[in-house]
Amino acid sequence: MGFLRKDCWRSAALTHTGLKRKRNEDSILAAPDQGVWVVADGMGGHDRGDVASRLVIEQFGDSMADEDFDLSTCLADAHARIFGQTEGENSRMGSTAVALRLHDKGRSFEVAWVGDSRCYRLRDRQLDQLSQDHTVVGELFRRGVISAEEAERHPERSTLSRALGRANTHQLQVESCRGDTRPGDLFLLCSDGLSGVVDAAEIQNWMSGVWGLDYKLRQLLNAALGQGAPDNVSIILVRVGAGAGQ
Repeated sequence: MGFLRKDCWRSAALTHTGLKRKRNEDSILAAPDQGVWVVADGMGGHDRGDVASRLVIEQFGDSMADEDFDLSTCLADAHARIFGQTEGENSRMGSTAVALRLHDKGRSFEVAWVGDSRCYRLRDRQLDQLSQDHTVVGELFRRGVISAEEAERHPERSTLSRALGRANTHQLQVESCRGDTRPGDLFLLCSDGLSGVVDAAEIQNWMSGVWGLDYKLRQLLNAALGQGAPDNVSIILVRVGAGAGQ
């Protein structure tokens, strides 16, 4: 855990095994000098979910050598990289991923994702989820088949509809969004080890406090641990603005 400061933003990041898993299959990238942050949540257990998430981060490291790299292209390349490592068609190795990039000295942002790792933005104490879960239940909700309340309680809410490495290289659809930032915007990237056990109201409460990023990060982790942390927990906070606050 720790934070680094740029003139236009400040970030803090951590990943934790949780309380039930023996191994951390999450991987994170915090590259504040390049204005890039990534959370990858590997899956596959003995089929090397930790390897899958690490391959995502390695792909970003390679791609970032080119300043003009694109987040969506990088995720597509990570998908091909994982797919190429699978041990036959029955391998369950894969990963979700969400990535944030700040542009133009932090005046604009780009988010790209596959799966159910999430990106939130807190603005004027209002928390908005910028990413949309690529889950079977999430697709049903977006089509209006079920309500938000039904989606939250659905027994298969964690069943993914998209994941890196889980389809052939021509079938993956990466989703992305872009927008302008405002001074004080606070972005959260996280695996479902946080969002799956801590509700949005509590996440908003901890993100809205006057504390520094390091304290907020620790309290978000503690909230997940307080709910039993059945999965690995990865959290990145990025605050935008001149000076970027604490």
